[in-house]
Amino acid sequence: MIEIRKVEEEEAEVLRALAERTFVYTFAQYNTPENMDAYISSAFSIDQLTRELKSPDRETYFALLDGKPVGYLQLNVDSTETGLEEFHAIEIARLYVVPEFLGQKIGKELMEQAISIAEQRNADYLWLGVWEHNNRARRFYARWGFEEFGSHVFQLGNDPQKDLLLKKSITTKSEAHMSTPLPHVRQATPSDTQTILTLIDALADYEKLARPDAEAKKRLIRDIFSERPRVSVFLAEIEGKPAGYAFVFETYSSFLALPTLYLEDLFVLPEYRSKKVGYALFTAMVNEAHQRGCGRMEWTVLDWNQLAIDFYKRLGATHMESWHLYRLVRSDLQNILDKRS
Repeated sequence: MIEIRKVEEEEAEVLRALAERTFVYTFAQYNTPENMDAYISSAFSIDQLTRELKSPDRETYFALLDGKPVGYLQLNVDSTETGLEEFHAIEIARLYVVPEFLGQKIGKELMEQAISIAEQRNADYLWLGVWEHNNRARRFYARWGFEEFGSHVFQLGNDPQKDLLLKKSITTKSEAHMSTPLPHVRQATPSDTQTILTLIDALADYEKLARPDAEAKKRLIRDIFSERPRVSVFLAEIEGKPAGYAFVFETYSSFLALPTLYLEDLFVLPEYRSKKVGYALFTAMVNEAHQRGCGRMEWTVLDWNQLAIDFYKRLGATHMESWHLYRLVRSDLQNILDKRS
């Protein structure tokens, strides 16, 4: 009997072995060893898989036969893609079956799990990317009613490959919108002070960082709502309840001779993920940059946050690979000034 259950954090090594084995079986014959090794060492490292297992935006499942893992499914439950921006869509990031168990309905059970989760979350669509030459997978998804709606680049080592984008309708747009209210984004006002501080504390807890102390919070509110504010805060709400926030300010480009809108924070409370809050906040900041006459918009993303990296890439953002971020904290500033005097 086939059992589908969530992968636990302590099973990262089991997942790694399964992921590597199925990926090699599927793609090694078509790609160079160097490109395969480059992708596997990054995508299937224990650190990367552990981060994904801990992420509230990803759900990973084993298919077990007699207690033995014979396939797995990974979903991005807060996801978007060009052509699906206005919908609630869940991505099938990975669905693989061990070679000797192909044709034994393992893939069917995993797909039914994906559809069940999409239905539970009132998603409009399931979507995925499949390599254009992976004909077996394309036939499998076609049998499940997936339709092509575009393509994007899948980078395998130094080889940019073409993935076809496939989608499957789960609910009608009107049904989903009736059950899942759309987020509303607005600029914060002084009456939102406690909401802002609560959201910033939530971000610190999510990233396992120390919360700002009382004095830092006083400075923050002063700089947001002073006569000449240093920063702007925007809140996303669903049915009047705070769901996330964005924190922006302007820098300046001497070459463009135009301001740059810098996105310092974009955070969505875990219970509101997969409800298009992140997309609503980000596109609202894009509109803010446009309205201010900015020449560009910039931000940083942690190298382990693959979900965010994929999100920004799908929206057309460019990774500035030739630039390095440097930082001096306040004590460093003082040290330099002390040495100068």
